[in-house]
Order: sequence, then structure tokens, then C-alpha cells
Amino acid sequence: MPDLSLLEPLSKELEISLNELLAGETIEKENAMVYMEQNILDTIDYTDKKMKYEHKKISMCITAAGILVCICAFNIFPSESSWGEIYSIAGLLLIVTGMFRELKFSSFWRKGMISIVVFLCF
Repeated sequence: MPDLSLLEPLSKELEISLNELLAGETIEKENAMVYMEQNILDTIDYTDKKMKYEHKKISMCITAAGILVCICAFNIFPSESSWGEIYSIAGLLLIVTGMFRELKFSSFWRKGMISIVVFLCF
């Protein structure tokens, strides 16, 4: 599926309607409305899935960065150093932030409370 911004220029270049491009076949005039509605729904579904995938990638990167900071904090700084504690807390905050973004609860407060409990457990 090409980027949505390319659909109109692509349909003009191919000399077909946008509806036919999205359907992938020639459309008779009497069936145009049926195909148009289905194409719009398919495009919205595709866009929603792509946004969720990008959101998940960002959350995974934040969590991975947190894990990396924690590992570095434990390996670089001596155990009696306060810098090791500061960096490990910062790493834990990144891990919890990544997890917070992926929680499927609709309530911000519920997600926040679960994140706080996870942070305190770590």
C-alpha cells in the first residue's frame, strides 16, 4: 500500500480513478458507491494498523533504552556510587514509560497507578 499522499498522483498517472486504484480493479459506474465506501473503510483500517505499529515501535525503543541505561548503570558505576542509583532510577523510569504507553486501559489514572506499582516493585 503506497503512502496516502501518493494515491492521487498515482491515479492520475495511471489515468484511473482513485476508487479504481484502491479497489485494484475496473469499476462500473453503478457499483462506484459500494466500492468507494469499502475502499474508505479499508484505508482507515490500514492507517489505524500502521499508527498502532509505529506507536508500538516507539514504546519498544523507550523500553530498550531504559534497559540499556540500567545495565550501563550497574556495570559502569561502582555499587557505592550515587550516580549508579540515579542512572538506574532513570532507566527504570524509561522502562515504566514504555510499558505505560502499551497498557490497554482507557483510564489514564488506572494506567498511572499500575505504572507506579510496577516502578515501586522494581
